[in-house]
Amino acid sequence: MNAINYKQYENLIKQLAWAWHHRSKIEFKELLSEGNVAYCIAKDSYDENKSKFSTWLWHTVDLHLRAFVQKECQSKRINQQAYNQHENRGLAHYDSYFFKLFSHFSEEAKQVIEIILNSPNEFLDIANWNTGSISISKFTDHLYEYEIPWKKSSRIFKEIKTVLASI
Repeated sequence: MNAINYKQYENLIKQLAWAWHHRSKIEFKELLSEGNVAYCIAKDSYDENKSKFSTWLWHTVDLHLRAFVQKECQSKRINQQAYNQHENRGLAHYDSYFFKLFSHFSEEAKQVIEIILNSPNEFLDIANWNTGSISISKFTDHLYEYEIPWKKSSRIFKEIKTVLASI
């Protein structure tokens, strides 16, 4: 048997992980990690008398990712059901509280808050984890990418801080 080299099959694993990412919306990196686990399973269980390794690998990875996605979806359904039960007990109050709070901001501040809520990872990447804060200059530089000028974003940032501090 020829030595099985991961690099030779890496793209196949990535393609399957990407396809399952598009179907399930589960993080690609998580699916790629599971695909690599399936690669190890396929390598250990491969019988060269039954098929080519690439065929065996494709089926093993695909089935493994399918089972993983089904398990994740089931877990999300259970979490959604639990959330719905809690919401029926009064968590809807927090939604109305958030919208009341949101009404205190200017339209420009609402736009910035929406940008932050829709892409939290971008802002976590510019956070200083030693101090637990985000520098205003990095924050405003990042908002400049959304065509919000530095002076305006600085003023909006101060508005958000003021409103949140008054709560």
